[in-house]
Amino acid sequence: MKKHYRVYYLLDPLTGEILYIGRTSRKIKERMKEHRKEKRIPREVVVGLCQRFTIARASKNAETRAIKKHNPKFNRIISHRIR
Repeated sequence: MKKHYRVYYLLDPLTGEILYIGRTSRKIKERMKEHRKEKRIPREVVVGLCQRFTIARASKNAETRAIKKHNPKFNRIISHRIR
């Protein structure tokens, strides 16, 4: 079975504001559990968009571009370049 990578957007359910953009190779549900444990992102969020990739680098580049474009308040500063 081929591995899939997902780029996901977490939104404020009231305003639709993009709060966080992330990337994972696991199920979104599993990653959300980690976010809740970290307590860095508000508990009440919705997954508004999820893009699926089969190449890790493509997902990393998509995540980087999206973060630079939307500047979500819960993302850390990205120091790597887009390739």
